[in-house]
Amino acid sequence: LLLPYFVRGLFQGREFEESFEPGVWEELFRHWGKYPHGFLIKALEACLFRTESIEAPSIEIGVYRGDTSRAVFCGRSLDVGLEFVPIHLLHYAGVDAGIHARLLAGDIYAIPFQDMTFNSCFTVHSIDDLQRGADGAIAECARILAPGGKLVFSTYSGEFGDHNLIIAGLRRLGFSAAAERLFRLIYVGTDNLLSRSEWDVLFKTHGLEVERWVPFYPLPAARLSDLAFRIEGYLLNLFGFHDAVKPLMGLDRPGKIYRRTLMLVLRGLWAASQSADGQERPGINIFVTLRKTVGD
Repeated sequence: LLLPYFVRGLFQGREFEESFEPGVWEELFRHWGKYPHGFLIKALEACLFRTESIEAPSIEIGVYRGDTSRAVFCGRSLDVGLEFVPIHLLHYAGVDAGIHARLLAGDIYAIPFQDMTFNSCFTVHSIDDLQRGADGAIAECARILAPGGKLVFSTYSGEFGDHNLIIAGLRRLGFSAAAERLFRLIYVGTDNLLSRSEWDVLFKTHGLEVERWVPFYPLPAARLSDLAFRIEGYLLNLFGFHDAVKPLMGLDRPGKIYRRTLMLVLRGLWAASQSADGQERPGINIFVTLRKTVGD
């Protein structure tokens, strides 16, 4: 389904691949390589995060089990890692993370730190998991930032769902209620899908200014890959085939071919995300960097 991006990746994106250390790709393949479409999304996301400096003292919120953190922040360190679903830290506890100097559990709506404690705050695709809304979480992240500090996060865009042709068709035909029911059935636990204008109002309310707003994983690619991504998720998660692709990855030549194929598709997706005319291209995800207004 993503053959056009594979072909494009043969000729473009080499500088993108070479701009990151081999250890970053190794960490991404180690955890996400068994989910081919998940790897593509997470790799694009990780590369965006790695373009941002870590300004101490720093905190990552929503560390989950640490696998994504180790890839995103490979070779770097943060002062604090906070997880708002405590049970995940039980799985993290047995792993030598080498990323967070201190791990703790806490509520993102009541972060257990004083005002203006941190100079940088990161959250990797956790905002869309929050069922009590994004406003309170963004307010807390802004509260713990010192003036001039930055909040860097990724989440689904307001266009998420439009990549599903059935849902998009129902919406265009005026069957909004049916589209919403189908969306909630397929994309369980996906919340806070705000438009750019809605996000801007929220940011301004909490004294945050946008430095970067980057849509990623283009809509055309998402339309092609969504069906495969759903099947992949159901097979690998619901039925426990978590390591279905691992034997392939462990074989010498087939494993190298598999990895190289994924990398070329990723290069093609990255190239497709770039715009020669400087205009933003819609994507199902957004990457955002915000600065806390000095004096707030």
